[in-house]
Amino acid sequence: MFDELYDIVRESMASARDKYVKTGKVSEEVFNQLVSGDPSRKKKFVEWMVQQYVKDPSRPQHIIDTIVLFNRALMRNKLEQKDLYTYADISAVEEVLSKLELDKPSATQKKKDIKKDVDIIRDDERMLIIVPKSYEASCLYGANTKWCTAGTTRSYWNDYYDKGSRLYYIIDKKANKKYAVEVSPSGSKTVYDELDHTVSFEALMKKLNVK
Repeated sequence: MFDELYDIVRESMASARDKYVKTGKVSEEVFNQLVSGDPSRKKKFVEWMVQQYVKDPSRPQHIIDTIVLFNRALMRNKLEQKDLYTYADISAVEEVLSKLELDKPSATQKKKDIKKDVDIIRDDERMLIIVPKSYEASCLYGANTKWCTAGTTRSYWNDYYDKGSRLYYIIDKKANKKYAVEVSPSGSKTVYDELDHTVSFEALMKKLNVK
């Protein structure tokens, strides 16, 4: 029985990988993240999850969290529509789940989960430098700034992502200051202070005593 289940999962993964990874729609890293996050035994949700990621690449962890809740509701027989593939998008699933009595993670747990959705470049007593990988992480680490990528409208975050820019958030712990550095696909750098005013990159490096 185990061998049969393994063969089913392997064939399903190979099919999904051919459709999305080999065609360049999804990176191998993200694909593996979604596979790992699929809570079903046969990994039957993966293809739907990948489809949602292609629609909105900014929140892979959010897709996983939503499907974990969907599977929980499914196991508790709380869903009228049990086939995930009949739901048009992640919003349709969220709408159904919002009406159910499910165990929801605490605010503390949500914050912990969001903190996982960053690449940590440096973290010591002097400063924290991270690359946010989701809108939620951008809002968390960009709190109390005027940055549009950490504001109430997701579209600005999507704009930066779509044009291929990479965002670095620098938190100067000693001075209690935050800076955002946008690195464009061409390699040019634009620095923003907490008020969203541009700052010279060289001046920032000097202020932080970074050589």
